[in-house]
Amino acid sequence: MASQIQQNITISAGVPFTKQFTALNEDRSPKDLTGYTVSARLAKHNKAVNALTTKNTAPVWRYIDFTGAVVNPTAGTYSISLSAETTTKLKEGKYVFNIVFNDGSGNYTNVMEGLALVDGAFAHTGTNG
Repeated sequence: MASQIQQNITISAGVPFTKQFTALNEDRSPKDLTGYTVSARLAKHNKAVNALTTKNTAPVWRYIDFTGAVVNPTAGTYSISLSAETTTKLKEGKYVFNIVFNDGSGNYTNVMEGLALVDGAFAHTGTNG
C-alpha cells in the first residue's frame, strides 16, 4: 500500500451507514491487518475549524468520527460506519473524509480519502408529510 487511495462514498442522512473496503498490497494481494486499528473522520472541508472555540494558536477542528473496524484481518477487510442518529444530523451536501490505519506499533498511515456525498432524502424532518 504505497499510495493513498482516492474514493468517493455516499451517505443517506437518517439511516445507518456502513462501508466495507479491502486493503491491498502493491502486488494486489490482501494486506494482513492483524493488530491494526482503523480510524476515519468526516468534515465539511479539509480545514474545517470551529470558529467559536478556535484561538490563533490553538485550532479546534470540526469533524465527526466514523466507527472503524478490522472485519477480517487476514483478508484485509475493514469497515467504517455511522449510526442513524449521527447521519440524521448531517446536512445534505459534500463533505470530505479520510481513513487512517494504526499498525499497533504507533505507525499511522493515511490509506484513503475522498468526498462523502450526503443525500438528505431520508432525514427525519419532524413533519408528517
